[in-house]
Amino acid sequence: MHKTVKLGIVGVRMLGQWHVECVANLDGVEVAAVADNAETFDVVGKGEMSLADYADSIGAAAYTDGADMIENADIDAVSLCVSPKWREPLMVAAARRQLPVNMEKPMACDTAQGEKLAKIAADAGIMLMMEYPLRYFPAMEKLRSLLGDGLLGKPLSVTGELQACFMYPKDHWAWDPKNGNGFLNESITHLYDTLCFICGKPVNVYAKGGAYKGGSNMADAALALIEFENGSYAAANGGAIGTTSFRTPMYVHVFAENGEARVTGPDWMYDRIEWATTDDREMNVEEFGLPHRRQIMIYNLEHFAACVRDGLAPSCDAEDGLNCMRIVDGLRESMATGNVVELT
Repeated sequence: MHKTVKLGIVGVRMLGQWHVECVANLDGVEVAAVADNAETFDVVGKGEMSLADYADSIGAAAYTDGADMIENADIDAVSLCVSPKWREPLMVAAARRQLPVNMEKPMACDTAQGEKLAKIAADAGIMLMMEYPLRYFPAMEKLRSLLGDGLLGKPLSVTGELQACFMYPKDHWAWDPKNGNGFLNESITHLYDTLCFICGKPVNVYAKGGAYKGGSNMADAALALIEFENGSYAAANGGAIGTTSFRTPMYVHVFAENGEARVTGPDWMYDRIEWATTDDREMNVEEFGLPHRRQIMIYNLEHFAACVRDGLAPSCDAEDGLNCMRIVDGLRESMATGNVVELT
């Protein structure tokens, strides 16, 4: 029988609770400890709770300090559900104890901070898995299997869209340059990771966009043209200028050497793939059930637990996180200068 992975979660005011819900629906992993410095917070379906009561309700130990939990709790791995500003001391603590880390997107406020976090993990020889859950949805996994050595071959030209229907208030941490560093970094990073998952390493970007909704003077939407190391291109239309009635539709459309494919889905999740080779008379269609929105991370958490249990390298690592950081930093520079920006 496989060993049960004991997971510690830092930050349980929202996404950490989603992690707890995901883990409750997975075999071979349990939440053994949680940490948060808030005295009370809202818990889905239960109202306002103290940290101690919440931890007790899920059978976990409670800590008011994340580093303390990482250093002392009976855990095998840690999931960081706090915003980028607070991650460095937590990474240092995980490195000191040699614990694998699952890190919520975005990796950092900018590429420089991301490289610092990656170096902490690399120097300690610990696993750092980035939490980009959309690449693990069955429809996206199917797309990946069709590309490269698959039936459709190398991707040539890709379009992708993610236009959210909400806007963070001006005082939200997502706009803090030293924390979330804007909507494109905090939220649309999902789209950039999806394109990297399909096409590989990005090498340059050209972008146009602006601050359309007034949540901040930072751009809240951008159209970016990204070139990848394998010679493919992607056009990414992302931001926060969508409407609620459309339920944040998402898609990627791939034109490849031997055919094309389109993956679509509602509410930040992919549930359908349509594809055909150049010889097919009709396209193939596959549809997949979706988890609850709060369980959007269930597939990647299952992968993380398996990597911890079996000593495997994660399929979404620090370099994947850095690729997204480079795209965001690059598209901002491109919008400011009007130039194509090389991503190094």
